[in-house]
Amino acid sequence: MSNKTNGKTSINLNIDAMIDPNEVDETWYPKYGYRLPSLLASNEAQEVVYPVGIKFILKKDSQGIENLINWLPTTQAFIPHEAVRDVINSIKGKKLENTEVKIGEITERESHYGNSKFWTVDTNVQLAVKGSHEKDDVVGFGFCFRNGYNTGIALGMDFYTMRISCTNGAIARDHDLGSKTILHVGNDSQKLLQVFEESMYSALNRGQDLIDFYSALTRLKINQKMATHIYKHLHMPDKYFPEYFQIKPEEERKKRKDAVAILTTDGKSNTLWEVFNDITKPVWHSMDPVQVNKRDSTTGRVIRDKEGNPEKTTKPGSNFYSVTRTTQGLHSVMRQIISDKARFVN
Repeated sequence: MSNKTNGKTSINLNIDAMIDPNEVDETWYPKYGYRLPSLLASNEAQEVVYPVGIKFILKKDSQGIENLINWLPTTQAFIPHEAVRDVINSIKGKKLENTEVKIGEITERESHYGNSKFWTVDTNVQLAVKGSHEKDDVVGFGFCFRNGYNTGIALGMDFYTMRISCTNGAIARDHDLGSKTILHVGNDSQKLLQVFEESMYSALNRGQDLIDFYSALTRLKINQKMATHIYKHLHMPDKYFPEYFQIKPEEERKKRKDAVAILTTDGKSNTLWEVFNDITKPVWHSMDPVQVNKRDSTTGRVIRDKEGNPEKTTKPGSNFYSVTRTTQGLHSVMRQIISDKARFVN
């Protein structure tokens, strides 16, 4: 929270600093209450020494008090989450112009203490994965919009897919598949809507490319070389790998120079599409809240009721950002194998 006194804002920057009254971006102030003042470094006499190169994100609350939300480099554009949310919600239930694509449910999620926001947007587009081990294996297509305040999450859009049979979701970030980073739209919500719609049209035109990629995964059975590559390059906790990936204990890994993820005999009967879904299922559902035993904050002991049964509490699941990173990484690793089959099959 900002401590506002005589036009100055205090924050721990390890320097003496003050707001530059001549450099305040009020682009989004009228509608959403955001001001972004630039910062100046000052000396003990409160004389300006040099620009710091950052700007604060200040938001006015219901009492008219400006709270410090975060900060950005002065060169980085700022789009409030509220503006993105309003534009996305404005298309719910509508059809994209000149298409039969209808926008369905919209789910908002957050990470980084609310500084990153994600909106998954369902549509009525569904395509079958040819060659799948499962009959009528259908994937629903949608979009995942994103926005962040100094979190490494740029305003943009990626593909969002949902396997209908088991509700496994995944995010595919690939410029060849329609992913887009949106740079500058000013404060014009109509321009933002236009850019979003153009992004969705572009992605839909590449939808068949993604389904062809999934179908290609059905035509290759996993082998040890592929398993080693997947384990090495897919950076995620071991618990999300399928049981047919036998992960060597940490102490044994240090002694071995060969594979630390050994593919079992049963595992070799699976296609890459099966492996893909055996990974996305636990990763996606890791966001589900879980019931755990209540524990005393001091002793760590389980709290029990009068009958001696453990009391339960709800623990939130994984954050959406970690899920997007993992499923994007999975697409990338699988694409590396498909694109260089000779390296992995021989």
